Amino acid sequence: LNLDALIENTVDLLNYQFQKQRVQLEKAVPHDLPPVVGDPDQLQQVLINLMLNAFQSMSDGGLIRISASSKRVSREGMADQEREFVEVSIRDTGIGIEGDMIQNLFDAFFTTKEKGTGLGLTVSHGIVRDHEGWIEAESEVGKGSVFKVYLPAAQEEVAP
Repeated sequence: LNLDALIENTVDLLNYQFQKQRVQLEKAVPHDLPPVVGDPDQLQQVLINLMLNAFQSMSDGGLIRISASSKRVSREGMADQEREFVEVSIRDTGIGIEGDMIQNLFDAFFTTKEKGTGLGLTVSHGIVRDHEGWIEAESEVGKGSVFKVYLPAAQEEVAP
């Protein structure tokens, strides 16, 4: 799966809605990202959920910056199993999330929104986990949030 194309399609899908509310989308995704193995519909749902959350945190307009890169990392608790991952970062200039709430973001029915269901991040977390990746969240009240999705890069099979 080519994440660059998936990100581009998702940005195209949401851009008009965002522009109407004075939210700018900025994309910094290289064309030479390694592919990932995954379901494009499920991964697009993750991107939509994260981008809509960012959008909804900026009632007076703002900026959503989507970037991606590949890097060798290991998941917490698996330091000896470093491998190549593609990191997709969605950063916003919204209201931010209180520090004590960050740890509950991926719990079912937990929401910081007045009209939220508390399922978007739970579903996204499950999809990414099913793709052998993870999501990290950082936030500062009044300055915005960043969600980083890590997906393993596809491993080329070596012929025997």
